[in-house]
Amino acid sequence: WDPAFTLDNAKQALLAFKGDVYTGLQAETLSDAQLDYAQDHLRMLSGLYGLLRPLDLMQPYRLEMGTRLANARGKDLYAFWGTRISEWLNEALADQGDDLLLNLASTEYFS
Repeated sequence: WDPAFTLDNAKQALLAFKGDVYTGLQAETLSDAQLDYAQDHLRMLSGLYGLLRPLDLMQPYRLEMGTRLANARGKDLYAFWGTRISEWLNEALADQGDDLLLNLASTEYFS
């Protein structure tokens, strides 16, 4: 196992996910300028990695947010992540000077 993610053993998050939102986004067609904008403004929630930016490298996995998975913080991934996700989102919004969050997540990822 090699912990260092590279383009040889990992994918950029925006290209790794295959749900309806990601399919509709057509990430493979985005220009460099659009990718730069997305990197600064778009955040994606992963049950395994937490909050990701579009170009963050990740390795493929299958782990739904609603999966019951006992951990030190509770019985599932909601308990594991707790308030950290919303804190990170609030920090990102503050850094951008924004107060608008457009949530495109499925119900499973939004609580």
